[in-house]
Amino acid sequence: RAFCPEYRLCSSRPYPAANAFPAPLIDALSGYHYLVNELGFSPTNIIVAGDSAGGHLALSLTRYLVTASLTPLPPPGSCLIISPTLDWGLTHNDTPASTMASNRHTDYLNTIMCNGYSAKSIRGALPASALRTNSWFSPASLELESDEGLWTGFPETCIVTGGAEHIPDAILTFRERLVRDVGSK
Repeated sequence: RAFCPEYRLCSSRPYPAANAFPAPLIDALSGYHYLVNELGFSPTNIIVAGDSAGGHLALSLTRYLVTASLTPLPPPGSCLIISPTLDWGLTHNDTPASTMASNRHTDYLNTIMCNGYSAKSIRGALPASALRTNSWFSPASLELESDEGLWTGFPETCIVTGGAEHIPDAILTFRERLVRDVGSK
């Protein structure tokens, strides 16, 4: 079975500014609540999954459920993230050898992440620096003040990406942090 809740999409100029983070996370949390408390699914039988921005949202939802310790909403049994956008601050883009630079011609995501529209829409009224320093926006950022323990208690997680994508460096950074905090199976 698959349960695919819709979530609000963010926007900014030239469109009306709307639904900056955490609006999509609130929608995902509402869907998870419905699945667990209204439909009666056991969280241990739930795999939270998403692709690209949805992968980032799946990761954020799972992290929120782990860290919030909400009795009526335990975290899911596992998480599947496919090509998640984990570095909106583009901190992995600083060297010519980075996959953000070397794969810019093979992955359309380069245009989306580097044009500024999506990043501005996600952060809303927060300063641009938040994209580089806030782990909710960029859990793989190289400029987080502290990244230790962010993933403690996280469920088993499968991360999928391709070698010609824009984001493997950020995904590897995230994977190292996840393995450090929860171990590897």
